[in-house]
Amino acid sequence: MYSVFALAVPVIVPLAQRKPIIAMFGSLLLWLASMPLLQLLPGIYGETWSFNPFAWQLMFMTGILVRTQPISDEFHAGKLAAG
Repeated sequence: MYSVFALAVPVIVPLAQRKPIIAMFGSLLLWLASMPLLQLLPGIYGETWSFNPFAWQLMFMTGILVRTQPISDEFHAGKLAAG
């Protein structure tokens, strides 16, 4: 799973920088489809995986978006940040 995520970084990071909304909604859609997709992954002796890599990609994408889309200085100076 880590190898797949690492190989996806050159494609995902530029997308997250240029079009963060598309990247996040794409990740959310994949997460929503994660339970049916999990049934398609091969398991040992017909059992399913003990974790869901389609769900983990949402956390991976959230981390990339947090890094590539930092909070602006205007927000830090505003009233909402003081709360």
